[in-house]
Amino acid sequence: VNCSSLGLTTFPTIPPRTTVLDLSHNLLNSFSSLSPVSQNYQHISSLILSHNMLTTIDTKLLKLKLDRSFKADHNSITEIPYDFSLLLQKYAKNEITLGNNPWSCSCNAEITNLNLKMKVADIKEVVCD
Repeated sequence: VNCSSLGLTTFPTIPPRTTVLDLSHNLLNSFSSLSPVSQNYQHISSLILSHNMLTTIDTKLLKLKLDRSFKADHNSITEIPYDFSLLLQKYAKNEITLGNNPWSCSCNAEITNLNLKMKVADIKEVVCD
C-alpha cells in the first residue's frame, strides 16, 4: 500500500493482510494514532517511515512482523528500544535504514549495539548527535 507524500499526520487504517506499507514523506510525528490490530498492521513485513518527523520508535511496532524491511531514516529519532532492536536483528535478510536521525549514543544506547549496526544498510549515515 502506497501512502507516501499524502501529508498524513496520523497512521491510516489499511486493508487486512497488507504486507508492505509505504508511509514515507509524510508529517507523522508520533505513534499515538497507531493501533496495530484494529488498523490491520499485524501482517506488515515491510514498513517505510522515511522522511517524517518521528522522534521515537514506539514499542507498538513489536506487533508487526517486519521480516523484510524497516526504514526510518530522515526523521528526528534519538533512540531505539531494546526489544525493537532485537526484533530487527531476528531476521537474516531484512533491510534496515536508520540514518540521518539525531541519535543519542550513550554507552548503553541500542543504536551502538554491534549486532544491530551490522544490519543497518545506511550505517554511515547513523551519526551521534
